[in-house]
Amino acid sequence: MTLSGKKTTLSRYETGFKKYVQIKKENADKHIQHLVELSPELAKLIIENAYGDVYSSINLDMKTVEIAIIAAPTAKGNSEPQLKVLHK
Repeated sequence: MTLSGKKTTLSRYETGFKKYVQIKKENADKHIQHLVELSPELAKLIIENAYGDVYSSINLDMKTVEIAIIAAPTAKGNSEPQLKVLHK
């Protein structure tokens, strides 16, 4: 799935999409399609930045990354809605 014809953007998008699929597994296509339907620009931003730049550059195993992702809002407190989304 592509959202832009720009080579640099496409490269970041492809990297992010691969990481997203690795994390979300069998539901990745469904989740991405839902994001694209809501807002193509938001979907592009999330895939390129969060998954293409951040997740792809982290030199930790995914188990450790996921523990950190859950621990941060838990420590903050009052983040129950965010934790429900992360838990899915």
